[in-house]
Amino acid sequence: MRIAVMGAGALGCYYGGRLQQAGADVTFIARDRTVGVLRQGGLTVEMMDDTLHLPKVAATTDPAEIGPVDVIIFATKLYDVDDAARAMAPMIGPDTHVLSLQNGVYTEELLSELYGETHVWGAQSMLPAQVIAPGHVRQIARIDRLEFGRLDNVQDDAIKAFRDLLEAAGVWALLAENTLESLWRKFIMVGSYAAISTLVRARLGTVRGCPESWQLYRELMQEAFAVGQAKGAGMADDQVDQHWADGLKRDPEVETSMQFDRERGARLELDWFSGYIVREGERLGIPTPCHRVAWMALKPWAEGA
Repeated sequence: MRIAVMGAGALGCYYGGRLQQAGADVTFIARDRTVGVLRQGGLTVEMMDDTLHLPKVAATTDPAEIGPVDVIIFATKLYDVDDAARAMAPMIGPDTHVLSLQNGVYTEELLSELYGETHVWGAQSMLPAQVIAPGHVRQIARIDRLEFGRLDNVQDDAIKAFRDLLEAAGVWALLAENTLESLWRKFIMVGSYAAISTLVRARLGTVRGCPESWQLYRELMQEAFAVGQAKGAGMADDQVDQHWADGLKRDPEVETSMQFDRERGARLELDWFSGYIVREGERLGIPTPCHRVAWMALKPWAEGA
């Protein structure tokens, strides 16, 4: 199976590395610096119990050098999505499928507009990982779960074959029964926790230990839930309660990628998290005051510092 990884960040390197180790033909598309590191030094993926090093890795800055592939793992940051989605057009053939690994639901909407809904696989990745340096990523919690599916929820031979390849690579992969519901189920939690954790600049234990901050997290989720339901996500009525209960049991050291980016002065995915909830809320007539405050308060750092 020919696989292209669009974006050699934490998720792209992790999944691409494991798939290459399992025998897939994988090529990474990234910026000049990362491509140079991958070509010269290979790829290192630190997992919880092992370290994978691939000394030989195919990498390029130009998708046109690759041509049509079977699967594109689309793993750029959300602020790069529009440009990257259009740049990968030379890799799209009649039987190509794009696995979107971004948090949220914007990317799937864009890819469907550009290439057609049948080419798009939406995914909910539960993999805490960080980039240590170009070509070097680290899994930071003992969880590796990838739930994905076609947007029309048809489980065809192509998606089953990719699921089987992921399992052979040691990834816990499962097919979503309702892909849109799966995407929103994660987004209402991740988008809301990203907002509160980045606002207070603290990890889960600190947020959870302050009743006012913990209540704000719940209200952020309730707003996102209302928007998602209005867009047809079909989540369970008690979905916010489920996330709330799960949060009480999670590791107090958990942090979000947006909080991590804020701490290191990197660009934020703010406009595609709280900003997206605000825009869609306005369009649908749903009030989102908590996400609006988060979006407005964090806006000065949206482009990085």
